[in-house]
Amino acid sequence: MYITDIDEKQKLINLMFSMVMAATSDEDFCKKPRGERMAWVANNLRGMGYDTHPIGMSWGMLVGPEFRKTNEVITDNLDN
Repeated sequence: MYITDIDEKQKLINLMFSMVMAATSDEDFCKKPRGERMAWVANNLRGMGYDTHPIGMSWGMLVGPEFRKTNEVITDNLDN
């Protein structure tokens, strides 16, 4: 069996719902600075196979292994 584009999209949608539920249930998380909250999102996406990096106006552009060879992962605060 192969993974289809729809399977990948569904995986991403499930992840988004899970992340919002987890984030909004935690009062301490909601009080963190914006950059720390965005790093939390990026870390969770990366853990599920969607590596992102803040580029331009986007908090998270999908990036690949070639990009990672020259750009380190930001894990603590995307505003910095």
